Amino acid sequence: MKKKILLGLATFWAVIFLATAVVKADTTFAGNLSGAQEVPSNASSAKGFGVVTLTNNETQILVALNFSGLGSNQTAAHIHSPGAPGVNAPIILTIGSTGATSGVFIPLIFSVTPAQVADLKAGLWYFNVHSTIFPGGEIRGQIKPAAPFVATLDGLQEVPANTSAATGTGIVVLNEGENLIYASNFYFNLGSAQTAAHIHGASLPGVNASILFPLPLVPGGAASASLFAFFNITPAQVASLKAGQFYFNVHSATFPGGEIRGQIKPANKLLDFDGDSRADISVFRPSTGTWYRLDSVNGAFKANQFGANGDTVAPGDFDGDGKTDLNVWRNGIFYTLRSADNTFNGVAFGINTDNPTVCADYDGDGKADYAVYRRGTGTTPSVFYILGSTRGFFAVPFGSESDAPIIADWDGDRISDPSVYRTSTATYYGLRSSDNQLYVQNFGSINSFVDEVHAGDIDGDGKSDPLVYRYSGAQAGTWYWIGSTSGFSGQQFGLGSDRSVPADYDGDGKTDLAVYRSPGQWFIQRSSNNAFSSINFGAEFDLPLPFYLIRIRVIFPS
Repeated sequence: MKKKILLGLATFWAVIFLATAVVKADTTFAGNLSGAQEVPSNASSAKGFGVVTLTNNETQILVALNFSGLGSNQTAAHIHSPGAPGVNAPIILTIGSTGATSGVFIPLIFSVTPAQVADLKAGLWYFNVHSTIFPGGEIRGQIKPAAPFVATLDGLQEVPANTSAATGTGIVVLNEGENLIYASNFYFNLGSAQTAAHIHGASLPGVNASILFPLPLVPGGAASASLFAFFNITPAQVASLKAGQFYFNVHSATFPGGEIRGQIKPANKLLDFDGDSRADISVFRPSTGTWYRLDSVNGAFKANQFGANGDTVAPGDFDGDGKTDLNVWRNGIFYTLRSADNTFNGVAFGINTDNPTVCADYDGDGKADYAVYRRGTGTTPSVFYILGSTRGFFAVPFGSESDAPIIADWDGDRISDPSVYRTSTATYYGLRSSDNQLYVQNFGSINSFVDEVHAGDIDGDGKSDPLVYRYSGAQAGTWYWIGSTSGFSGQQFGLGSDRSVPADYDGDGKTDLAVYRSPGQWFIQRSSNNAFSSINFGAEFDLPLPFYLIRIRVIFPS
C-alpha cells in the first residue's frame, strides 16, 4: 500500500491526484476517538479526531488524524478492520508515531482494495492510537460517513467579483465535540502566484469578513495546490459554520484581496444550483422539460432542457460537489445530470406508483440518495426505499396509508430523517437518525383552512422546524411555525392565490418566507435583514421548484 505524509500542503503529484478526485466528488468519513470505545474500555481523558476521504474511483484514501491528552507518550496509530463497535480487528493501515502525548498527521495517502472499501462503507474500520501505558490502544474511534460542509470557489463570489478562470473546492468537517474542524482546500489555475489562503467569517454571501483560520502557505506561490489543516473552533464559530457564514478565500499577486472565494455551507443545501450557499429562483416547465433559474451568485439566467412532460422532478446534490444536480424520475427510473462533471446517470429504482420526491442524504455522507416513498395499505405500513450512496440499499417502514412524506432533519445531525405528515390529525412524524427515536409534533389545521405544509429551518440551528402557510379563499396568507429554539410564531405574508416557496435565498442558514404568484412573480422576505424583494421569473403553468419540492401537499378540509 502506498503512503505519503504531507504536512500542511500537497506535493505536485498529490495535487494532480486530488484534482481528479475532487472534481468528481469524494466521500468523507470521520471518527471521534475516546478511551470508552476501546475493547476493553478505559478511563483515559484523551481525545482524537480523524477524517478519511475516499476518492471517487474508490482506489485511494486520504487520512488525517489529530489527537491530544494521552496519559503517556504515543507509540503507534493505525486503522484497523474489519471490526464493528466493541470488536477488535487487525491492523490494515499504519499511520505513524509522534512519540508524544499529542500529534497531527495530515494527510496520508493510501491505496485500498475493493474489499477494504466495502468494509469502510459498512462501518467496520476504526482509528486506534496506542501509548506506553495502553499498548493495545488508549483511544479508538469508529469511522463512519460524515456530512462535510462544502464550498465551490470562483471569482464570481469575490467582493467585488472578478473574471478569473481559476476554480477551487473545499470541505470542512466538524468533530463530534464541536470544538475542532478539519479543513481541506483545493485550488486550480490561479492567474498569478498564490500569496495566501484563509477561512473568513462570519458573513453572508456577497459580504467580506475577517480572517478566522489561516491555511498553510504554498512555497513558490503555486497556481494550483491543495491545503490541509486542523483548527480549534469556538461555540460561536460553530454556529456561524452551521449557518453557512464561513468562506474560503485564495489570494494571489493579481488579486491581493482574493482571486477565488467559496461560501462554506452544509452539504446538500436544497436548490443551490450555483454553489454559493443561496437557493436560486427556479422553475420547471413541464411542456418542454426545461429547467429555468436565476443564479444568485451573479443574476445570470440559465436554462437546461432535461426531462420530458410527465416527469417528476427530484433535484439534489447526488455527486457531493456542493451544487444541486438536475434529476427527474420517469417510469421507475431516475435520470440525473451531475454538475461535478456534466455526466448523465440513469438509475432504475422504484415502481410507477411510488413518490420519488424524497431524495435526500439518508446515510450521512453529504450526497443525496435516490429514494422513493411507497404508500402503505390498511394492513401494511408505508415504506421509504433508499439507495444510499455509501450505505447501499435499505428500507425504512414508516407512516400509514393516509400520510404524506416530507424531507426533514429534526435532530440537526445533517442526516435526513424519514418523515411524514398525517393530514387527518395535522401531525408531523419523523424517525430521528441520531437516536432512532420518534419525533412527533401536532401542527397545522384540520378545519376550514388550507395549509401548505413544509419543514424549514426558521431559526437557523440546523434542525427542521414545522412550517405551514395558511389561507382561506381570498384572505391573506399567514405563515405559522414552531422554531426548535425560538418556539411558536406567525407572520402574515402573501395572498390566498399565492403558492408558498420558502427557501434560504440569502444564505444565512435560515428559511426565508416567500410566495409565488402566477404567472411568474416571486415575493421574498429575507431573514438576514428583514428586507422585502420582488422578482419576476417564470410563466403560466411553470412549476416553482420550492413549492413543488418542499411542501408536502395542500390540505383541503374534508
